[in-house]
Amino acid sequence: MEPTIESTPDQVSGTYNKSIPEHERKIINSVLDYWFGTDWDRHSTAPAGYFPRWFGNSKETDDKISQMFKGHMEKYFADEYKGWEDDKDGSMAAIIMCDQFSRNVYRKSAKAFANDFRTQAIVHKILKDEERYAEYKIFEKCFIVISLMHKEDANWTQKSIDRMSELNDHAIEQTGGSVNFEGAWKMAKQHHDTVLTYGRYPHRNEVLGRESTPEEMVYLEDAIRYG
Repeated sequence: MEPTIESTPDQVSGTYNKSIPEHERKIINSVLDYWFGTDWDRHSTAPAGYFPRWFGNSKETDDKISQMFKGHMEKYFADEYKGWEDDKDGSMAAIIMCDQFSRNVYRKSAKAFANDFRTQAIVHKILKDEERYAEYKIFEKCFIVISLMHKEDANWTQKSIDRMSELNDHAIEQTGGSVNFEGAWKMAKQHHDTVLTYGRYPHRNEVLGRESTPEEMVYLEDAIRYG
């Protein structure tokens, strides 16, 4: 049966799939509340405490995410949770679980990247529909665009540069300059340059069982490592 997708109830905005059970809706909300918090609007300047969670490399954060969400991630990966891709918040939660939490829970293993294909399918669906993309707040859009960097494909990494540039301009306009994504744009450019040079991310080679080329071995001596 096809999911029923309609305008959301008054307390929620955006694409809404009412076939998602209430207990799964609570899981979706818990993912978003943990990642983005409940003490700001996801649109204005983010509290400083969120940046280590988003971009740091902390065992404490990894362990907390694993404790809170690993079981739900595995159920989602096993297709036990359905229809999230047809829902605004469900899509965002799936992106966070597949593209961000996976890198925490399965750090330094091939499983960290095993569900990127799920993220890419959702993000492709969102970005080809500008009205749907517009439903998201500025920092939610940022993590949608960041996921484009993670595909070892220069077309996707170029899209990440283009989309992040657009988002940066939009953020500056909407917030009077209090929010910008210049750092994220530079990160997108770094990802793109790496894929252009090597055709892949050499720092993934070891965990994915790939043999590094001599050029990659030199690069890895002091390379910036990222997802």
